[in-house]
Amino acid sequence: MRMLRKVLLTLAVGGPLLTLGCMNPTESPTPLDQRVSPPDGIVARIQLGAALGVDVTGTIAYVSEPFNNTVARVELTSNSVTGRVAVGSLPCFVVFSPNGTTAYVANQFSDDISIIDVATGTQTATIPVTGDPLPVAISPDGSTLFTTTNANKLFKINLATRTVVGSIDLPATSHHLLVHPMGTLLYVATRDGGSVLEVNWQTMTVVRTFTLGGRPQGMALSPNRRELYVANEISNVLQVVSLSNGAIAATPLQGGGEGMALSGDGDKIYVGLVFDGKVQVLDRRTRATLNVIATGGTPREIATDAARGHVLVANEVGWLDVIGPGGGPPPPPPPPPPPPPNDSGIVARVGLGGEPLGVAVTAARFAYVSQPSANTLSRLELSTNTFSAVIPVGNVPCLITFNAAGMKAYVANQFSDNVSIIDVASGTQTDVIPVTGDPLPVAISPDGNTLFVTTNVNKLFKIDIATKAVLGSIDLPATSHHLLMHPNGQLLYVATRDAGSVLEVNWQSMTVVRTFTLGGRTQGMAISPDRSELYVADELGNVLQVVNLNTGTTAATVPLQGGGEGLALSTNGEKLYVGLVFAGKVQVLDRQTRSTVAIINTGGTPREIAADPGTPRMLVVNEGGWVDIVDRSTAVPPPPPTDTATIVAHLPLGGSPFGVAISSERVTYLSQVVNNTLTRMDLATNTFTGTIAVGSVPCLVVFNAAGTKAYVANQFSDNVSIIDVASFTQTDVIPVTGDPLPVAISADGNTLFVTTNVNKLFKIDIATKTVLGSIDLPATSHHLLVHPNDTLLYVATRDAGSVLEVNWRSMTVVRTFTLGGRTQGMAMSPDRSELYVADEIGNVLQIVNLNTGATAATLPLDGGGEGLSLSADGARIYVGLVFAGKVQVIKRQTRATIAVLNTGGTPREIAADPATRNVLVTNDGGWVDIIR
Repeated sequence: MRMLRKVLLTLAVGGPLLTLGCMNPTESPTPLDQRVSPPDGIVARIQLGAALGVDVTGTIAYVSEPFNNTVARVELTSNSVTGRVAVGSLPCFVVFSPNGTTAYVANQFSDDISIIDVATGTQTATIPVTGDPLPVAISPDGSTLFTTTNANKLFKINLATRTVVGSIDLPATSHHLLVHPMGTLLYVATRDGGSVLEVNWQTMTVVRTFTLGGRPQGMALSPNRRELYVANEISNVLQVVSLSNGAIAATPLQGGGEGMALSGDGDKIYVGLVFDGKVQVLDRRTRATLNVIATGGTPREIATDAARGHVLVANEVGWLDVIGPGGGPPPPPPPPPPPPPNDSGIVARVGLGGEPLGVAVTAARFAYVSQPSANTLSRLELSTNTFSAVIPVGNVPCLITFNAAGMKAYVANQFSDNVSIIDVASGTQTDVIPVTGDPLPVAISPDGNTLFVTTNVNKLFKIDIATKAVLGSIDLPATSHHLLMHPNGQLLYVATRDAGSVLEVNWQSMTVVRTFTLGGRTQGMAISPDRSELYVADELGNVLQVVNLNTGTTAATVPLQGGGEGLALSTNGEKLYVGLVFAGKVQVLDRQTRSTVAIINTGGTPREIAADPGTPRMLVVNEGGWVDIVDRSTAVPPPPPTDTATIVAHLPLGGSPFGVAISSERVTYLSQVVNNTLTRMDLATNTFTGTIAVGSVPCLVVFNAAGTKAYVANQFSDNVSIIDVASFTQTDVIPVTGDPLPVAISADGNTLFVTTNVNKLFKIDIATKTVLGSIDLPATSHHLLVHPNDTLLYVATRDAGSVLEVNWRSMTVVRTFTLGGRTQGMAMSPDRSELYVADEIGNVLQIVNLNTGATAATLPLDGGGEGLSLSADGARIYVGLVFAGKVQVIKRQTRATIAVLNTGGTPREIAADPATRNVLVTNDGGWVDIIR
């Protein structure tokens, strides 16, 4: 989810009584005539992408744009955007170093921190962290960085070495950090833990815990360092902690507070009321409200621009407000988005505020649409495409369901911890059902008697609607955002989102029947008309997972053009509609062929999707402020794919990554020659999921055909590691003579091949670890390739400029292809008629006709080639240009260059993902690139 990602943990309850209008007894009030100034207002509004984090240094501000994966540079003297920096996935909070030369950005979905050189406006490095980071803070001397992640830990990072040097377990996820400017203290707001921890960051020990209740978010310190101010997101108060004795007072806010900052002179406190679209301005000494500024949208983080007497308020709807004395009311909202193109398939766009999220449709052809930031439900008449009524409900209403008769609707109110019951005939909320935790999805039994809901306490609840009593619950491995009732009325499907699975639940007995482990981040679901297939949108893996419900296996993984969230079948069951939440698109697939029939550019943030019964139309709710009515019959098929290639992910990985191998089950191993380690990668989420120690300078890697074992050549240990894939452990080593670099394996998995710097090819029986034979080579070999016929082996002799064709069973050389240059990586055409060889110094790709043994072609490269791989479909050849920092992509059949991609660094080995058109490129510079 987007806006709601930050609000999905358990609410703390209770808190101190309100203390109104209190003055800090340690300060004398400033004479009134010294504090009279024009009221604050909006001085300027700067249009951006969805904005979240903000920080100021000198005359510039950096503002994170999470859904663009960028940081915008704003020149504060002109209030204009002067540049953008590409960073990681979903950048959140930003902090400058004390001298303003460097900025640090927490990339939530990349699991790292970007380091930005402010002078050049470029990302120069990243720091990996465990979990998804959100806030960052820096020590007064600029040597130490702090971040918290959803692993519920505070991490202390040495910036000189870019390593984690300490951590503290937290009681809950933290979204805000505050460094004390004069010492060794750090304040950590634990959000759902309802507390603020005072931490000595040098010793990494908790000094004190201030228990506040509610949901503490943004913090600030008084100029004399005696008071800590904490915005509370659900208690609707500003809490003031006396740092001398720990006493707590509270001042009312007009809504839930999130972002907070002091004015440059320290006289005023600015609190962003995140759900109300306002900023409340308080006198810091008297705590009286001076004024409330209606910003609209979703105000997030706030930063102080002391030099100009302003504060900057990042707004998730897409702007940065500059607030200061003498400013006026907010400028008029930007005009509605332009009408979609005629061929988009969108037949109507109906404007709706409140950041629409959930949608449900009845057979009577009207829909209810939830508006989380307005706390309302709107009724949409599908016959006229107009809204006819608004129903007040609870706080942050999310997903909706009707009973089968269409007489009642149920709405999960995330921050009210209840579910609204709506009487459809009167259009009113008649009652609520309390739940434990923050609910998001709801589902109902076919007879309309039983409600199902999941909350952020990671439970599925079964509720008797008549009595509002909980009849049972199931613990979940992670928070769920989507539920789906099977048409048979007995099974319920629960997408566990961050656990990457779907649970099949017998809801009558409340037992888990099966668990479908899919990886990624499982979101919206649908079921085929014949009930044989379950479709699951993957928000991180950029795929649609298809589960065969008869066997419980994954029947297909269909590529999407972005992360999928909302999903629905057309009324006739022929089409699947998937909302690409971060891409602003809806992908339409033919359900039976699983081919893409249309890409609909909605813009904004498409959320939930529902079918209009009895028509071919679909409703797509958009958080940007509208509902699109889509008719698949008017959507044109996408243009045929063009011959392009691009780097779709850049994943930092230390230790000088070198070798890469991908098993038939998509298990991926990467060697790190400097760290003497092997790292496992999950291709569904593009994350690194484990690291093990192997030998010294591990180089190339190979899996057996079954994918149960892997083998790693350890160059300086003079052995080959044997890796058990199931346990991801090194179980044994095979000693060899000399320093090994490449490895290959026979199709039956019994025989290993390796070459070393004694200029020999060795044939090894894996079971006994004995050498069965060897062949002298004219020079050291760095690459081996087994022919699919399981008799021939190709040995690139590198400095000898040749490739040997070897019958490995008899260990005899069948042919020698003399090519010149320095022969490196190899691949074979799908029909086995051509051998492709990268030449490292000749700057060419050599193509050998295996039928005749002649050189069929010599293709120019933009540099010396080393790593080489075909795409999984055999259509493309990828060649790593090791000295040029590039990858050249060639269309195999025409031999034309499609693209030359600048990877930077030193690209090494390349491997194809068997389930997609992607390839992985290891880079000695410290990362892995994914190319599509």
